[in-house]
Amino acid sequence: SQYNSNVRYYEFNVTQRSINPDCSDHVSPVFLINNQMPGPKITAVQGDVVRVLIRNQLSPMPKKDDHRHNVAIHFHGIRQYGSVHSDGVPYLTQMPIKPGQEFMHEFRIVNQAGTYFYHAHVGLQEETVFGPIVVYESKHADPENNNANTSSLLKAGPYTYHDERTLLLSEWWHRPHMEFEKFLMGPKFNFIPEADSILINGH
Repeated sequence: SQYNSNVRYYEFNVTQRSINPDCSDHVSPVFLINNQMPGPKITAVQGDVVRVLIRNQLSPMPKKDDHRHNVAIHFHGIRQYGSVHSDGVPYLTQMPIKPGQEFMHEFRIVNQAGTYFYHAHVGLQEETVFGPIVVYESKHADPENNNANTSSLLKAGPYTYHDERTLLLSEWWHRPHMEFEKFLMGPKFNFIPEADSILINGH
């Protein structure tokens, strides 16, 4: 095979917790992956298979037709060659994951390298349910592969470097996401207000 057989496995547990990421007086109940924002970084090398087990550990809603605690996660920018039900778009490529359910995404990263991200795809859950995806062009660019020899430089294309950092910028509003979603979808919506804070890696 032209691809290596490396499998990258991740478990994402979606729960709810109140957080205050910008040290303001606003505390909001939000959904998180593995109790963190942003969620864990997915790393892979071109040709790797990525498996992400998503567990929806949110509490069921009292009414059966209330879908606010359903979850779906989209792997943004990752080409889904040969994947089945792996795009994370609810009601289009898969059904949303209901509270108490889990779903295994599996896809091979084919002919692409770079920095991407994943995010929730239900309502405004993406405000806090998101994280980075870093795809290396070869094992020589992967810091995890280089841990044994800290004196070696990482190499990608014609460039060599010592290390890398991933920065994620996100917006944070001082209003519960369900209230914000109701405003955006309601008759009083006229523009998206400026975010109260811009977060760097969730802070």
